[in-house]
Amino acid sequence: MQLRDCWSGNLVTLETAAPLGRGGEAQVYPVVGRPESVAKIYAPGKATTERAHKLVVMMANAPEAPQSGDDHVPLAWPQSLLTRPDDANAVVGFLMPRAHAVAQAIDYYNPQRRREICPLFDYRYLLRTARNLAAATRTVHARGYVIGDLKHSNVLVSQTALVTLVDTDSFQVRDPRSGRVYPCQVGTPDYTPPERQHDVHASVPLTPEHDLFALGVLIFQLLMEGTHPFAGVYTGDGDPPPFEERIAAGHFPYGANPGPYRPGKRTAPPFENLPPTLQALFRQCFEAGHADPTARPDAQTWQAALDETCRALHACPTNPHHFYSSHLGLCAWCERRDTQLRGLDPFPPTPPAAQQASRPEVFAPIPFHSTPPVLQTPMKTLPMHEFKQMLGWVGALFVVVSGLCVVTGQLHPEPSSIVYEQHTQPADAALSQSAENPSLPLASVNSPTGYYTAVYNTLQGKVLIERSSNSQVVSEFDLPLHEFRSMQFSSDGDTLLVTHQDGTRVRWNITQKKFQ
Repeated sequence: MQLRDCWSGNLVTLETAAPLGRGGEAQVYPVVGRPESVAKIYAPGKATTERAHKLVVMMANAPEAPQSGDDHVPLAWPQSLLTRPDDANAVVGFLMPRAHAVAQAIDYYNPQRRREICPLFDYRYLLRTARNLAAATRTVHARGYVIGDLKHSNVLVSQTALVTLVDTDSFQVRDPRSGRVYPCQVGTPDYTPPERQHDVHASVPLTPEHDLFALGVLIFQLLMEGTHPFAGVYTGDGDPPPFEERIAAGHFPYGANPGPYRPGKRTAPPFENLPPTLQALFRQCFEAGHADPTARPDAQTWQAALDETCRALHACPTNPHHFYSSHLGLCAWCERRDTQLRGLDPFPPTPPAAQQASRPEVFAPIPFHSTPPVLQTPMKTLPMHEFKQMLGWVGALFVVVSGLCVVTGQLHPEPSSIVYEQHTQPADAALSQSAENPSLPLASVNSPTGYYTAVYNTLQGKVLIERSSNSQVVSEFDLPLHEFRSMQFSSDGDTLLVTHQDGTRVRWNITQKKFQ
């Protein structure tokens, strides 16, 4: 199939024999000769003029994507309209960036699936995934969008815990010039807040609080081994009600109003294993938020709490892949393995050899930088006559009336401080590390005081110490990639302890800018 790329005017060829995804409204195809792009093509009758106008608004007001490593796509955002080769008015779909080496969130929070595709994706990675999901949601809200259908299949995760939001053309979009709202016309009951359960497709526009309920559900699933927050043992009469009825009634099994349910799913960790801060946020989301949606924690609150949780993790002395909250006295994963899961370890110390040999090779390492680039593609500057040709006269009239002529100039998104965090090595890379210390270094490490951030730059072979407040580099030293294993701050935050691959350690005094 050949279509015309509206921005360049060139023809593009789609590999229609190998679709990457299928849905009720559209299919996604690779683009021949453009491995960085994919095409989303709508089904007959779905490529309406209103949908084309919505895409134009999105392209003219793209969010500033969260910062991350090279080649990672945080948002599968529309980049260019696709039309039939012989009809510039016939919009049939759009081009968007392709996310490589990713899997759906369920493939990581489901214990069985996680052991199959990436067995060393431990609890640190799940926490980091939840944190990066909150960062992505925050940046979408900052630009005035509502995701609307935030669910596990629309969240893709890399092996280094980076997140990609897809199906972005279903977002609720408000034209900042005219105020017109293009609604989100899809929804998933298990992720829909109580106030919308009985009217999922209500004409009233969505608010960010709609997404904050779904965000809470996904974070709960990531941290609770795939358990839905409204799952529980039904103690009433008859058949258990579906999740949508439980959500509408506000029967959160871990809260003050559990209704006819009690926690008890065998594969679910105890709620008390979560740090008290996160327990309180979940109750705020599903209890206080039931009566007052504005009471739900926002994405920034979740991000800060998950950052704090990551910093306070303890390592298990028995299994180096077990990490648990500092408020617990003993390793909760060892206890669950022995008392609840009949010997099955959710984070095994070493995957079985057969599993290692047969696991799909679908992941690739993702580099990072000390100053990560913003993955924001500027809109191409177009003269008005070219823009009219792109949309046809009907579309151009809409653009002029709604004030979208902004695309004839360069866009300057609002600055963003949202940064993705990832591990420097993919989880499966630990399979080749020493069994004595298979821990994975972080791309960046914050000091306990919060004053400094240490970043290892693989491209330069340097460790950079930055002030957390303004990213100003205060000291640095050389360290080749093949010598680097991990790093951590001293308790007072004045010294950085670096471990080399051979196990030797050095101490860098930050203020004196020398080794001790």
